[in-house]
This record gives sequence, C-alpha cells and structure tokens, in this order.
Amino acid sequence: SEQFNRIFVKEWFGTRMGARWKVPGNPRSRAGLEYWDENVAQYKRVYEIKSKDDPKAWADLVRLTRVLNETPADALEAALTPMLDIDGTLRFLALDMVLNNGDGYWTRASDYVIYQDVKGRFHILPGDMNETFSEGGRGFGFGGVPPSATLDPLVGLTDTSKPLRSKLLAVPSLRAKYL
Repeated sequence: SEQFNRIFVKEWFGTRMGARWKVPGNPRSRAGLEYWDENVAQYKRVYEIKSKDDPKAWADLVRLTRVLNETPADALEAALTPMLDIDGTLRFLALDMVLNNGDGYWTRASDYVIYQDVKGRFHILPGDMNETFSEGGRGFGFGGVPPSATLDPLVGLTDTSKPLRSKLLAVPSLRAKYL
C-alpha cells in the first residue's frame, strides 16, 4: 500500500508541491465536505493536514465546501470545475461503492484523502480500502448500510452530511457519468 506523501504526489501529479489532507477512519467522522461556516478550527477537528499547515490551503478547502454545499444543482458543475477534479471524484465515489468500502466515504465519510494541486484544484482519492467486500455486518459505520452484493449505487443521495454524493449526483449529467 502506498503512503499518501510527497512521493505519492510526485508520482501521480508530477510535483511534490500542494496541500494534502487525510480523513482518518472514524464512525462519527463528519468529514464529508459539509460547509459549516468560515471558522477553520471546525475543519481542523476532522481533516488532518499532512503538508505545511498553510492558512490559504485551509481557506481554499472551506471555499470548496461552501461552493459544493450552497451552489444550486443547475450551476454546480460550472462552479466546481475550476476547483475540483469532478471526473476523478466521480470515479472515487463509484469505486468506493462498487468495492463496498465499509468504512469509506459513502458510509462514514472517512478514510479518504484530499490533495490540492499547485493550480488550486482538489482531488479526492481513496485512502484506506481495508474494509472492502466485508462480510457478516463487519466494516460499516454507525448508521451505515450493511455490506450487500445488491447495493444500490444511488444509496444515500439525500444524506446532506456527504455532499460529494448528495450534491454532485443531484446534477443529472454528473449522475449519468457516475453511473
């Protein structure tokens, strides 16, 4: 398993620069990219910065959450395109679901990583996939959905605590791309 460090970033993005956050595994994480307000301290409780603790990077993360949560569906794709790798995020969401990641974004909003590249664009990536294809009720967070081979790929679309799913997949073109 690869570490989410500067070497990883260099290999996948061609530079060692940029901001990196880890969302640790936690059944009550609340790190689904909800917008709370402009108070960075709230975000620092659930997102662990792994690169330089840069106030601008934090402000950009807060801005991403605000745009994701407050932009109407008909304007969301245009608003997010300059700041979020939407196609990569849709692949992340699909992979999280198809692998039935029992402690990932769709169940707990945890165990993933965020990278902001040098152009300011965010990338959402898997961070820990050790609870995929779990059996016997193991591996899903409090309030999560038990693992199932018949899991609906559109489960949780009304869950406002996970706006990457509820907001992005409310956009018909993005939902079609995800599916």
